[in-house]
Amino acid sequence: MRAILGVLLALNLYANGGDYQRGERLFYTQLADTIGLNGADFAYRLTIAEWEKLFENDGEGFIRALGDEYPALKRAIAKQSFIKALPDLKAFLILYAKDGGGGFVGGY
Repeated sequence: MRAILGVLLALNLYANGGDYQRGERLFYTQLADTIGLNGADFAYRLTIAEWEKLFENDGEGFIRALGDEYPALKRAIAKQSFIKALPDLKAFLILYAKDGGGGFVGGY
C-alpha cells in the first residue's frame, strides 16, 4: 500500500512541475557533500507540510534556512540555475519526507 501511495505521490509531483529524479541529481551534485547526509535522510528530517512551507514564495524560506544552516552553500544556492531547479528539489524532498512514503528510511 505504501508503495502505491509513493508512486501516486511521485506522479502528482511530476504533474505539478517537479521531477524528483532531477531533484535527486541536484541534491547529490550540489548539496550532499556539504550537508553530509544522503538525500533520503535529509528529506526525512521534515514532513510534507514542513517542506511545502519552506518552498513557498519561490523557495525563499528553503534558500534562507539552507544558507543559515550551511553557510558554505550560500553562493551556490543563490545562483539562478539552482533557483530554477527548486521545483525538482522540492519534488525529491517531499517524496522522501517523513510522511512522503517514497522511501523506507527512518526505521521502516
